[in-house]
Amino acid sequence: MPEPFALAPARWIWLEPERAASAPILLFRREFDLAEIPEVSSGWVLASGYRLWINGRRVQSGPAPADPRHLEADPVNLKPFLQKGRNAIGIEVLSSDSEVTPVPERFPGFIMRVSVGEQELVTDAEEWWGRPDLARSSAGAGAAERFDSRLHPHGWNRPDFAIDAAWIRPQELDLGPERTPFSGWSRSFDLPEEDETDVSPRSVPPMREEIVRARALIGRGTVRWSGLSEDSPEEWLGAKREMLAYREARAEIDKIRLSESGGVVLTYELPFDIVGWPQATIDAPPGTVVEFAVREDRDPGTLWFDSPSTSCSRWISRGREEVVEPFAYEEFRYLQIRITNAVPGITIRAVGARRRESAFPGTPILLVSDPELQTLFEEATRAIVNSAQDLVVRESERDRVQSAGEGSHQLHPVRTLFGGVAVSRRFLSTFATGQTTSGLWLDVWPPRAQDEAGARPDDTTLDRSIGFVLDHYHHWMHSGDLSPVLEHWPRIERLLTYLRRESTRDGLLPVEGDGRGTVWMDGKAFRSQAEKRGALNLYLHHMLGAACEMALVVAPASLPDLQGWREWLGSAIEVAYFRAALGTYVANPTEFDRGEVPRFDDRSLAHHLLAVDPGAAPSALELLRADRPEVGRSEPINAVWTLWALARHGAIAEALDHLRAGWAEASPVPKMGAAASLILAHSGLLGLRPLTPGYAKYEIAPDLGDLE
Repeated sequence: MPEPFALAPARWIWLEPERAASAPILLFRREFDLAEIPEVSSGWVLASGYRLWINGRRVQSGPAPADPRHLEADPVNLKPFLQKGRNAIGIEVLSSDSEVTPVPERFPGFIMRVSVGEQELVTDAEEWWGRPDLARSSAGAGAAERFDSRLHPHGWNRPDFAIDAAWIRPQELDLGPERTPFSGWSRSFDLPEEDETDVSPRSVPPMREEIVRARALIGRGTVRWSGLSEDSPEEWLGAKREMLAYREARAEIDKIRLSESGGVVLTYELPFDIVGWPQATIDAPPGTVVEFAVREDRDPGTLWFDSPSTSCSRWISRGREEVVEPFAYEEFRYLQIRITNAVPGITIRAVGARRRESAFPGTPILLVSDPELQTLFEEATRAIVNSAQDLVVRESERDRVQSAGEGSHQLHPVRTLFGGVAVSRRFLSTFATGQTTSGLWLDVWPPRAQDEAGARPDDTTLDRSIGFVLDHYHHWMHSGDLSPVLEHWPRIERLLTYLRRESTRDGLLPVEGDGRGTVWMDGKAFRSQAEKRGALNLYLHHMLGAACEMALVVAPASLPDLQGWREWLGSAIEVAYFRAALGTYVANPTEFDRGEVPRFDDRSLAHHLLAVDPGAAPSALELLRADRPEVGRSEPINAVWTLWALARHGAIAEALDHLRAGWAEASPVPKMGAAASLILAHSGLLGLRPLTPGYAKYEIAPDLGDLE
């Protein structure tokens, strides 16, 4: 068990600003003596990004990314790594100026308190030493990091290491251990002012790690470079390459001894898509330049990984065999090892990855008679394992950001199939702090380290904020845990106030406004932005139903007002978009009333079936079941609403067909698509649905559709 949470009397420490800014990674170390190995040796550690070592052995990495105003310290257990006599703690810490890994807004500081038997080891300016790691630098040319092993102080994390003049005593920050070193945002997020910062214990279990070896070497080739400097072969920006030979062939080879010279390319495949650190043991002459390039997928015949979805790191040999492992973890299945200046005799072995995954209480095993769907469910399960870690991330490999709406559908299988209530709760608590002064939530939070092309840091999407309220409701229903609703109800009320204020005279939310809250919904189901209005307001009506149920428990005084608003909104939507002759809502009421062909969209039809009139909407169900040209279909990542509605109304066979058409051939399955397939498996095939919070009362109605 970890120590009761307390960081005092430890102090936040850091290097003087000039030294701290000279490298992306800083090294800190201290030594201590043990007459005996104690029964208990545990405590807490926190930095903006770190790898912790004891006596040269890797202990753990962290922390869980968070809003820098509200950080979480990691528990640490040193006992398995201790020895009698002299011991050394070493920690690599991301500099606040680092671009090595895409963590959220970085902060300058490192703090640690560990009880080792009767000794208390704390960060301070008397016992610790620090220095920049000049071996690491921003690599440029698309690489995430560069590590020149010739410049690294090898052995720095062992007790027999002798420090030199490069090591200095750190500075203690003028800051209490219960506060964070956050000094203000580097960008504008339009967030309310918060005077207080805080540190709390990690809210999800530590990540599990395991070594996964590559399944096979699947390609090997040689490259000729031109314009490459003989003195600095690692600087290949602007140089040209020509693939001389490349052969795709699958071979299970644990160790390779090169016979080639010059540029060499080796492509490896892992058993499955993983999140972790690429790894290989390499013995090469000093100055040999090796690049790791990783990807989640590849097209047959891809000889060189260089697309925007490729992540790279670079290592320069010091002339001894080393285990090469970048600081930043990635998501990948394919690893390409590229050597710029190879010579015969270089050996490469133990290629694979250090995998990281959440310590969920359980992992689902789904078995179905359809081989196509079986593969899909297996891929979807792995996709959720990769996305739901200390953050619940959406599509990008290196971006690793949380978003509500279509990005948070993953929380459903996380809770219902994996038992990951703590992960779901952490998503709600971390994302909630990204609420702007208007009441809308930012699209992604914690913030990106770097913005995506074309994205602004203050982007808000109205429908994703609506979805975030529904995320609270589903968390409560699936787990019985009301704490996020209680904690965030004032924030939810702030959003509701904004939504009511932004409604127009007809009682409906607009879809084209002042730019503060754009409306996305989907990019495929609607022919124009105006066609989204009915679906958006039906979505709001759906959310208000959930808000009323939550208000009944946490804020009963506000319930009559919410109920009145929902009834008024329902009437306004009916007047504007419901057409009795069609029995459901149309997306183009003005054109339809002029005699044009009606247009429908799957989001409106699904909300009609799920929340407006679940028992009497046969027209909506018929339109949703059939593949008809007048029905706009959402992108597969938003198909979860269609699948929910079809499963709820006994059309499981059609839901399975939608699943096959949308995802069955995708490998790897996108994370947001994985959520849709696993939600259907749980609420459709198994037919399990909570009737009261925490499944105190539930409905179970299995329906296998066309499966045997």
